[in-house]
Amino acid sequence: MKHLSAENLLEIVRSLRSDVDQAQRRRQPRVGMRHTVRLIPCDPAQIPLPEHAERAWVRDVSRKGLGLLVGQTFELDQTVLLEISSDTHGGIAHLLGRVVRCEEISSDNCHVGIELILDTPQDEIAKLTDRIPA
Repeated sequence: MKHLSAENLLEIVRSLRSDVDQAQRRRQPRVGMRHTVRLIPCDPAQIPLPEHAERAWVRDVSRKGLGLLVGQTFELDQTVLLEISSDTHGGIAHLLGRVVRCEEISSDNCHVGIELILDTPQDEIAKLTDRIPA
C-alpha cells in the first residue's frame, strides 16, 4: 500500500471538492483512511513549538479536513501543524489546520476533527516550522 503523502492528501481533498454527491447524508463526503501523521500544537506565544508531536491515525478525509484518532485532547479552535510525508518537499510537508471537534471516545483516545487551512502561504507555514526544535 502506498503511503499517504501531502500530495496524495491534497489530491483527495480536491477530488472530493469537485465531486459533490447531493444524495449523501453527510454534509461533507468522506473517504476512509488508515495512515499515521503527526500533530504539533501551534501556540503563537510558545517559542519554540513543543518538541513532542502527537502521533495521530487518519480515520477519514473530507472536503474540509481530516478525522483523526489521537491520544490526547486538543482545544477547539486550536491551530495545529499536520506533519505528513511528502513526495516532493524533502520527505516531510506541513499543513496548517484548526481543531473543529474533539470528542473523548475512551480514557486514552480522542476523535479530533481538523479543518485544513489550505490557503495559508508557504512562508507563513515556514515561520511556524522554523520554531520546531531540531
